[in-house]
Formats: sequence, structure tokens, C-alpha cells
Amino acid sequence: MPKSHVSFEEYLSVQMQKGVYQFRIAPETTPDGVKFLIHPLGVDGETRDFVVVASSIADVTRWLPEANVEQADPPKIDDYVLATKYDDGDPNDHWFVGFLHGFTESGRYLVADNHGRDQRAGGFRRAEKITGHEGRVILNQAKAGYQSVWDLLAEIRKKNESTV
Repeated sequence: MPKSHVSFEEYLSVQMQKGVYQFRIAPETTPDGVKFLIHPLGVDGETRDFVVVASSIADVTRWLPEANVEQADPPKIDDYVLATKYDDGDPNDHWFVGFLHGFTESGRYLVADNHGRDQRAGGFRRAEKITGHEGRVILNQAKAGYQSVWDLLAEIRKKNESTV
């Protein structure tokens, strides 16, 4: 029996009603725009192909890193780091202050606590070396209304520069 066509919004709405919130997306460039296959993860859900015309899609990313904040050199093994699940550093997503102990096959950062326990099996997408003082301030203030732990780190560093 052939499937009926639905809008992307209808498809997502039905999937979310079924409790599906994670998807695998495989994009492909076509003359009409970007075609992508979307498949629900972890369930035998309905796979669909959609074509996205660029003029109808808007970037609505919640937290964008500040453009003027330079990212430091990549941290080295055993460095004390701030690590975030996503590049934006949203404090509501998984982040951690600890020690870099390795990398995943895909290049993500593996970070451990003081006892060597890994804090995220899939690794963190972004990590930056920090000082002990920066770590303490981040741990004390990260939930205090900051939109990004990276913005908080930038603010700490600006304050440190002005007192030097």
C-alpha cells in the first residue's frame, strides 16, 4: 500500500505523538534543493524523504557562540578542561569540568572526573583548557542565568584580563 504525502511538520508531529524525538538524517543535494531521508532512532518507525527548498528554512539555533570569542588551541591529554556536548554550550545540555583523557574514533573529547571515571561515553564535541579558578567559577555560576557556559568562560577571562 503506497504512503500518502505529508508535510514535514505533520510527519514530526505524528512521530512526537508516538514518543519519538531522535532521528537519523541523511542529506543529499538535488537540483530542487536539499533532499534528506529521515528515520526515527531506536524504533521501527516510518522513514520519509523530504526536499527542503533553502528559501523556506530558517536557522533558529537557540544559542549561538559569540563570534568575537577565539577558541583556544585544542587541549592535550591530562589538561583540565571545560567540555560541552554541543558547540553552543547550553547549560541545560550535558557539560563537564574535568580532565581530558582521550578521544573517540570520531574525534570527540573524552573527559573524566578526579577518579578517572569517564563522564560521557560518546564524548564531548567541544573542549577547552581552563585554569582551576575558571573551573571553580564555572561550577558555581553556570546555572545562574547564562545562556552558554562558553559565554560564562569568556566573561571570566575578560574579568581576569582587566585585573592583571
